Amino acid sequence: MRKFLLLLIPLLFAAVGNAKKLEAYFAYSTFYSSESGPYIETYLSVVGGSLLHKAIENNKFQGKLEVIYIFYQEDEVKNFKKFNLLSPILNDTLNYSNFLDQQRLQLPNGKYMLEIQITDLNSTDPKPVSSLQEIEVNYSEEKIEISQIEFVESFKKVETPSILTKSGVDIIPYVSDFYPDNLNKIKFYAEIYNTKKLLGENDMYLLKYFIERYETSSPIASYNGFIRQNTSEVNVILREFDIEKLATGNYNLVVEVRNKQNEILASKSSFFQRSNPDIKISIDDLASIDLSATFAEGLNNRDTLNEYVKCLRPISDPLERNFVDNNIKTIDDDMLKKFFYSFWYKRNELTPSVEWKEYLQKVKNVEEEFGTQTMRGYETDRGRVYLQYGPPNHMTKRYSEPSSYPYEIWQYYKTNIRSDSRFVFYNPNLGSDNFELLHSNVYGELRDYRWQARLQKRNDQNPDLDSDRSSDHFGGEVDNFFENPR
Repeated sequence: MRKFLLLLIPLLFAAVGNAKKLEAYFAYSTFYSSESGPYIETYLSVVGGSLLHKAIENNKFQGKLEVIYIFYQEDEVKNFKKFNLLSPILNDTLNYSNFLDQQRLQLPNGKYMLEIQITDLNSTDPKPVSSLQEIEVNYSEEKIEISQIEFVESFKKVETPSILTKSGVDIIPYVSDFYPDNLNKIKFYAEIYNTKKLLGENDMYLLKYFIERYETSSPIASYNGFIRQNTSEVNVILREFDIEKLATGNYNLVVEVRNKQNEILASKSSFFQRSNPDIKISIDDLASIDLSATFAEGLNNRDTLNEYVKCLRPISDPLERNFVDNNIKTIDDDMLKKFFYSFWYKRNELTPSVEWKEYLQKVKNVEEEFGTQTMRGYETDRGRVYLQYGPPNHMTKRYSEPSSYPYEIWQYYKTNIRSDSRFVFYNPNLGSDNFELLHSNVYGELRDYRWQARLQKRNDQNPDLDSDRSSDHFGGEVDNFFENPR
């Protein structure tokens, strides 16, 4: 299940009209059918109180939306779905019900741009709200494949098959990747393809599933499981984890197919966020750490120690950042050293000092490259992205384009959250050398659908607020560079 590209990413639509603000959350997953090929499932969750309801027969009330999905490649429409979506019928307009729509559309392998349009047909001024998403479908018959992982709200054995039915089970999707502290279960569904074809009939393989930290890709010991399955045309995993004690942070849910030699044959992950403010890094747990004969034992200068801890921010998880923000000014030197040591021990139990020295060299490089008179290198947007994701594979620098502020476009072939990642930095304050992050297609980063207009605001101080880009400008090549970095 994905939001923008290959992850479950619910999109929030908002439009103001008739004092109503339309709210709907979108996500999708892709699957494969041996009869018809790849297909996409779309999940649209609508907040019932955000649309207008009109009177119908028997003094009841109902909302009505028009939904359009358009799948483009280049400028060519490859698939299209237009339908009306009715809300549940209400006895009055004081008690609204949220409602869910699911669609299935065939979609051959390839990269697409999905345009989503939603219109409240009961509005007196029915203007569609819209969003764009990149989608990639890629299933091969020559290797073991795993579908996208669908997060699940609930499931039950099928009584009457419907569009919610998969593998004999009705699956109600969870149209979000955010798990607040009042949700203590994470349920998920995925399909595995081609095991029978490639491993042999009646053979067995291991299906491993676990939760790992997003920032470090390190599995969490208490959140893992496995299943031994017989090969089949399609295998299914439908499982859950109790996340009551999972701390606030960013995580990946991972599913792996392994052979009898424990070699990974296929792997798929799906990002999610957990909010659990009651779980914190414990001072008592840190107090038990023995620093004797460790690389952190000799860090006795408080200013140096503070700087070392602060520079960890780009690669810290939310729990670690929260601990530092709340404690760095108050805890004693010994406790701060223990936190610093535990940070690196979590990332490399065998040689944490080596891990730290390698990172420190990156911090020094970032300071030299991106530091300013008022900001350390790791505090700048470019420095933070460099430390978090590494050096980009391609970097386009344009400092004198006639219509635009100076800008840079960074491309990564692969980050741990998605492929083909792009970052746009710009310098709207021409008196400094600090380039701010303007837009990225990476989940969790700043996304601004009007980034082109903001970039070109240097010469266009009154852009159309309804447009996702400014008018054409002489010498402007940012769209070309963003789509084709070089």
